[in-house]
Amino acid sequence: MNKIALITGATGFIGGVLARSLLKNGWSVALVLRDGSDTSLIQDVLTESTMHLYDGLGETLVEIMTRVKPDVVFHLASLVLVEHETADIPSLISSNIIFGTQLLDAMVKARVGNIVLASTLWQFSGKDERQAVNLYAATKQSFEVIVDYYHDAFGISAISLILADTYGVGDKRPKLINFLIRSLGSPTELSMSPGDQIVDISHVQDVANSFELAALKLYESSEAVRLSRAVCGTRLTVKQLVAAVEKNGKGKINAVFGGRPYRTREILCPAKLPELEPDWKKVDLDEGIQELIKASLQADL
Repeated sequence: MNKIALITGATGFIGGVLARSLLKNGWSVALVLRDGSDTSLIQDVLTESTMHLYDGLGETLVEIMTRVKPDVVFHLASLVLVEHETADIPSLISSNIIFGTQLLDAMVKARVGNIVLASTLWQFSGKDERQAVNLYAATKQSFEVIVDYYHDAFGISAISLILADTYGVGDKRPKLINFLIRSLGSPTELSMSPGDQIVDISHVQDVANSFELAALKLYESSEAVRLSRAVCGTRLTVKQLVAAVEKNGKGKINAVFGGRPYRTREILCPAKLPELEPDWKKVDLDEGIQELIKASLQADL
């Protein structure tokens, strides 16, 4: 019998790749979407999945959870803001705390026991590696405490996957690696930080595989599980990433290091956290960069 997945955040880049990966591997997939969500990038997923609209009410999520009865919930929906304005606070709280809490409560009501959720490396900053970089990360960290409560009080099994930087073909997010690919061979200066900060970058397929691996660990466990595990890729400085793109693209990037300062509370060396050990060979960074360059060239034709 096919395992059933309920996914939030499927309209996002990682969520869409995860949905496709699960479908390919034989899962039945249900999506929780808000009315008006932009589904233009997951039209292929919609034809093979069921769609359920969330209207902001916890009661609606209880109905969805009871109807779908998933084996595992994949919670990727989130509002990501590097910096926030005062007007952003209600949306951050609603998206990153209230929605997730309603989801957990619906799981209890519908007797659904397993959830894999996306956390961020930005939660692990400072000297003790326990400080949030920004308010977005603080809301994500706050939600982890709520997950702990639902695990302790109701036996919900949960694995938090701590994500750092991610990339892949089709990513529309303003990611550094995408700017670098577009800047190959251009005489236009690319103003950058000093570039000595270390980034941890993973191919999106490795991230999707990690979510499925975590889900299977929960599905196959006879006891309630609560874990936090990092999804790690290649660690290198920003300067080294620029050099890697130049090498694979056989071109020059007119990068001006030090053209702008580091961001406020920039993480210069990411925390080393307990990892989710993969049972597959991860995508090599050079291979992933070549994949991006090829896709970029095809898009220009």
